[in-house]
Amino acid sequence: MYHSLSVIIPTRNRRTKLLKTLRQYSKQSQPRNTFEIILVDDGSQVPVTEYVDPQAYAFNLKILRLQHHAGPAAARNAALKHANHDVIVFTGDDIMPTRDFLIQHVRAHNTHPDSHIAILGYLEWAPNLKVNSLMRHVTEIGGDFFSFFRIQDHHNASYKYFFTSNISLKRDYLMASRERFCEKFTGAAHEDIELGYRLEKYHGLRVVFCKDILAYHNHGHSLATAYRRQFIAGQTAVLFHLLHPEIFFDEYARFSQHSSSISWTLPRQFKDFHRRLEKELADARRNEFHSRIFQELEYRFFSEVLSCAFQSGGASKIRELSQP
Repeated sequence: MYHSLSVIIPTRNRRTKLLKTLRQYSKQSQPRNTFEIILVDDGSQVPVTEYVDPQAYAFNLKILRLQHHAGPAAARNAALKHANHDVIVFTGDDIMPTRDFLIQHVRAHNTHPDSHIAILGYLEWAPNLKVNSLMRHVTEIGGDFFSFFRIQDHHNASYKYFFTSNISLKRDYLMASRERFCEKFTGAAHEDIELGYRLEKYHGLRVVFCKDILAYHNHGHSLATAYRRQFIAGQTAVLFHLLHPEIFFDEYARFSQHSSSISWTLPRQFKDFHRRLEKELADARRNEFHSRIFQELEYRFFSEVLSCAFQSGGASKIRELSQP
């Protein structure tokens, strides 16, 4: 039987969101002596310890600090060295748990006790956010951020849904696998599913989706922030596929299916593309957002970053990162 949890939360420069999230853990139905929060300060400008006092919380709160920003992959790896409980929960500083969040993760692992099974929970936009059409698109139509609606088999969702916003797995399984997050990923994109891919390929990971394990994503988006996120995701997608070229072409083909309305001339000069895309974003902001705009922008991110990575001077650095 599984009883206790270690909750791992990387954070960086998000004081307000972090404090709101920590307050929600004070309201958990899970007994407070059966879980710990391991908070990793990923080189914040203002150290977390200046405004978070572990003694102020009824649960066990550990705070670690990375002196230099290294990314969520490195932060989670640091936390794993201090995780002592049966189940490890990966989540974020902008993910606000519902009251039964932790106890439902424990129950799910007792329902699915096999060591190789991970439990994926569900996310909704936080009730305090004004949900715009872009935010609806990226979760309900395009699935660009969280594509829960595309999960066909809830009992085997695949590594592609190893989302570290709301996922848990058995500590003994992860430790025995010796797999960790790849610290070549310094951004918050693809570093989670890349670990999921290795766990599935080499250690039989199976992701079970439990939609009733709900948390709220307290992070709104505009076209500008979505652009920045997708640009980073394009860069990390290149690294992912350089690390695992065996799955590259299947993924690229999926994007290519949408190329009918997009100019796919490769390679292009990346700076020219960047200026053109900024103009398109400015034009889009003046009009009501519709899904076609965002879909085309996303596919262009992927196309252009691939072009930049493999054809420009930046390619050598990314290839260097992909080496063992």
